[in-house]
Amino acid sequence: MIIKHFKIITSALIVFATVACNDYSKSPYPSISFQSISSMPDNGRASAVAWSIDGKGYVALGRSNEKSKIKGGARTQLRDCWSYDPTTDQWTRIADFPDTPRVKAIAAVVNRKAYVGLGYDIEKIFSTDGGDNKPANLRHFWCYDPTTNKWTQMADFPSSASNACVSAVINNEIFIASGFDGTRFTKEFWSYNTLANKWTEHTKGGYWSPRSSPVFISNNKHTFFGTGFMGNIFNDWWEYLPDSKTWKRRKSMPDNGRTNGLGFSVGERFFVSTGRHTGGDLTGGKLFSDLVEYDVNKDAWYNRGVLPDGGRENAVSFVINDTVYIGCGENSVLNDENQVLKNFWKFNP
Repeated sequence: MIIKHFKIITSALIVFATVACNDYSKSPYPSISFQSISSMPDNGRASAVAWSIDGKGYVALGRSNEKSKIKGGARTQLRDCWSYDPTTDQWTRIADFPDTPRVKAIAAVVNRKAYVGLGYDIEKIFSTDGGDNKPANLRHFWCYDPTTNKWTQMADFPSSASNACVSAVINNEIFIASGFDGTRFTKEFWSYNTLANKWTEHTKGGYWSPRSSPVFISNNKHTFFGTGFMGNIFNDWWEYLPDSKTWKRRKSMPDNGRTNGLGFSVGERFFVSTGRHTGGDLTGGKLFSDLVEYDVNKDAWYNRGVLPDGGRENAVSFVINDTVYIGCGENSVLNDENQVLKNFWKFNP
């Protein structure tokens, strides 16, 4: 997907005015201290998925920086999956994902099982095989059981807006929000019941704008959604209220917005990190390396620190026993062979 960005001075002035009135609050916490852990035992990956179950972290799918066999410049997509044991600081390869390799998929955990799927087949857009009618937007959905190391196919996602959407778990149901269907950005909102193996579409309504690659975080008590891309970059922040099935606007992030970032919770605390602002020189286009915390009670944002090795986007994160792990992703232009990363960092908030 190629999207052109235009320099609009009026928009830049509006963004500047918004940011100036939306500064970070003084944090009651000390700056975060990051520690390096073992890198993934491959050449790295971007636009992958990650989750944690029973004290172990998992990373799967995504793409490498190696050129695929498809002509036209596509990078190789991955179906391999790995588990990380923090007690030994070691990675172990587990059963491969049994379907099409993909980027921008989703992963969510319910009852100690991981549900993985959707996403986009980036090699499809470079394929010249006229007999292959497989869509680039992927709908298949799978369940991974770590006790058996096996994958089971579940009901397909009903929508074609399966590229760059996001997921969160609320009361043991998996919710899917936003996405790109190949021609348009959407504000679709679905839930998946793992016991019934059934998808339900919820009212699209007003609230936030259509977009791709936002963040979506829930700790069952609070659920937040924001950032992302639809021609412009968003920094808005919304709370979903599942009892009334409504959304409430909260304080926007104190920056020009970002996409391809990370969102995660540790107990009652919520964080956003990494990502990209895709603007030009008038709107401060850059990669983010920051770690930002949202205070639910004060409706305030704190700047908690920066990753030690610079900005990145399309990274992954998982949480084990209140320790956050961030890694992989990419940090440069597409043709740079050093683009895709494999290193990991951890911190305690």
